[in-house]
Amino acid sequence: MIDERFDGFDKLSKFFLLKACFDKGMAVMNYFTKGLMVVGVGAVVQDYAIKYVVIGTFLYAFFVFILGYVWIKYRFSDRESEIGNRINPFQRQLREKLKIKNTFK
Repeated sequence: MIDERFDGFDKLSKFFLLKACFDKGMAVMNYFTKGLMVVGVGAVVQDYAIKYVVIGTFLYAFFVFILGYVWIKYRFSDRESEIGNRINPFQRQLREKLKIKNTFK
């Protein structure tokens, strides 16, 4: 589906993987989404055609899904977790104790 890490998933797991793509895309675009929401509400208040706002919403949702898909496919989420692990004092101590190498350079 996305890559070999996800081969052998059942249908429910594939659904949740697609949901994770959308959720990750929404997380990446969080601040932009809030600004876009204000613009959308303002457009509706000013009697802008609602159908264009709805079409824009669906296009934005598709873009967010694709962004999340790319974020997971190219392992940006793994790198994001690794950065958090390097900053976390508990993880640092655990890696020193267990002599675990950093996986990303």
